Amino acid sequence: MEVILIVLLIGVSGSFAYYYGSQKSKDKTDLIIEAPEKFIETVSPTVLPTETVTPTTEPTSNLPNGWQIYTNKQYGFEISYPEKYKVLTDKESMYGWPKAVALIFGGGQSYDLAIEVWNSEAEYQKKYDSSYKNVTVKKIGNFYITLVNTNYDPKVDEIIKTFKEI
Repeated sequence: MEVILIVLLIGVSGSFAYYYGSQKSKDKTDLIIEAPEKFIETVSPTVLPTETVTPTTEPTSNLPNGWQIYTNKQYGFEISYPEKYKVLTDKESMYGWPKAVALIFGGGQSYDLAIEVWNSEAEYQKKYDSSYKNVTVKKIGNFYITLVNTNYDPKVDEIIKTFKEI
C-alpha cells in the first residue's frame, strides 16, 4: 500500500513539474513600438457607442474570407479576427484587465488577445517592461494601445497585423 502511494506521489509530482516547466519556458520578449502613420484628434466628450462587430461577407482588403471586424470608434481603431474567435467587451469579462477595451477569445483557458488603452508611455511601460516580446504598441492621438498576445500564438500575431487606425 505504501509503495503504491509513493509511486502515485512521484507521478503527480512529476506531472506538476512538467506542467510548471513548460509554462516557465515561454520567453518574455522585447516591447515592439510602431510609429503611427497619422494621429487622430482627441476624443470628444460626446458619448458614442464604443465598438461594433461587423461580420463581413465580402473580402475587405487582404483579409481572409469569413473574418470579422471589431471597431472601436472611441479610440479610433479596428482589428479583424477569424469568425471562430469572439470579442468580449463587457465589464465582467474585463476582470483582471482594468485597462482593456476588448479581449479576443478563441476558446480555451485564457484570452488570446488583450487590447488595452493607456494615457502615456510611462503608464503602459510600468506594466510591460522591455523584456516582453508579446506586446505590440500603437499610438493613436494621445493614447497608446497595447495588443498583448497572451498565449504567444502565431495566429494571434496575424490578427494583430490587421490592426489599423480609422
